[in-house]
Amino acid sequence: MERQPNLIELGRRPDPVRYMWIFMMENGTLKSGATWMTLKRASEECDYDDVKLMKIVDLVENKVYTITDIPELLEEWRANYFNPQWDIGI
Repeated sequence: MERQPNLIELGRRPDPVRYMWIFMMENGTLKSGATWMTLKRASEECDYDDVKLMKIVDLVENKVYTITDIPELLEEWRANYFNPQWDIGI
């Protein structure tokens, strides 16, 4: 089992970067990032009702996934942050 990253590590890009996230807000604003912490902060700063669409880009498999459950994604990504073989598998 992979060790759990601490909060400082969650603010740093994993090496290698496999996933990028993108929010499209109802007003057309885009928010994006490559770390768990930036996703957590962005999801806390906005009301989920204001998020029109959330996508995750898998840079290894060249796939794009639509995310419907941000808290579940945060939990799974944190548990697998140091595992570059982890497949989001949505």
